[in-house]
Amino acid sequence: MHARLAQVDPASAATISLADAKRIVRALEVHQLTGRPLSELQRVDGLGHRRYNLSSFALSCPRPLLYQRIEARVDQMLAAGWLEEVRRLAAEGVSPGATAFQALGYRHLLEYVRTGGQLTDVVALIQARHAPLCQAPAHLGCAATRVELAGVGR
Repeated sequence: MHARLAQVDPASAATISLADAKRIVRALEVHQLTGRPLSELQRVDGLGHRRYNLSSFALSCPRPLLYQRIEARVDQMLAAGWLEEVRRLAAEGVSPGATAFQALGYRHLLEYVRTGGQLTDVVALIQARHAPLCQAPAHLGCAATRVELAGVGR
């Protein structure tokens, strides 16, 4: 696939790792759907300005409150039928490698559906795995030149 991308969009191929199948597929999809290379669509205009004037925002929240909200959100998702959704996907034969199972928590619920165990342990694991992802933008590799910081729940 990377070789095909190099043919239709050499600039994107030069920046996307051979191992990054998702980005390779996305770049090929963009080319197929638009007839234009992704790199062309991402390029800045002739004046050196991006097409849109963007601002980046980050929300700041005290850690204990953030963890409480993560726990509550996972509980809400389960109450709304998340486990049943995973059971249905598994029953329909959706591959564990499918994109649907790459979202946070799905893999853990799928393992629970397949092997059993204590649901409370799985829920605690899902909640714990979400917390490290709630980091400052710098930890997420944010490329923003300016970030507005807004307080939440103080």
